[in-house]
Amino acid sequence: MLGVEGGFAAKYPEKTEETEELDEEREQKKNEELDKEREHRRQKKNEELDKEREQKKNEELDKGREHRRQKKNEELDKEREQKKNEELDKEREHRRQKKNEELDKERAEEKRGTGQREREQKKNEELNKEREHRRQK
Repeated sequence: MLGVEGGFAAKYPEKTEETEELDEEREQKKNEELDKEREHRRQKKNEELDKEREQKKNEELDKGREHRRQKKNEELDKEREQKKNEELDKEREHRRQKKNEELDKERAEEKRGTGQREREQKKNEELNKEREHRRQK
């Protein structure tokens, strides 16, 4: 049979108050280490979540800024286009009026010319009649 030194009693000595206290201290230390690790993991996870939230928030803010920038650019483009069209309309109207004035002027000249030609023709006819009348006498 095995002696006290190599047997069951050597492997599993009796627990004394001192060894129980040491075991409790080791257990407490082990639990504190586990708590520290858990707290560290929790903090790390919270930091990662905070970082993700911050990034998401910044992306949303960037989206909003970009949307407002695009909207403002579209409005400015629309205003420029409208102003350009108004200028083109003014130029067209000016050219139309000028052309109409020229046409009116030409018509008036033609009308005066036609009336003058008719008067001249009538006058010539009268003169011709008088000559003819004189010749016949």
